[in-house]
Amino acid sequence: VSDAVNSQHEIGMDLEGDEDSLRISVGSSLEDVEKRLIFATLESKQGDKKGAAEQLGVSVKTLYNKLKSYGE
Repeated sequence: VSDAVNSQHEIGMDLEGDEDSLRISVGSSLEDVEKRLIFATLESKQGDKKGAAEQLGVSVKTLYNKLKSYGE
């Protein structure tokens, strides 16, 4: 078994330049990863939902629906 399988890994996702990144642990649920990515992107865009949706590659309506599902 390779070291990649035996050790915990984190995947860095570059959102916009070197200072904005999100660390994701292998084994995280897709729902958790998606939620963390959405909130990190919103933070990097200073709450601009249109800009965040564009960066995420989704419609503004989809972003609002995701936020609603998170209770936001």
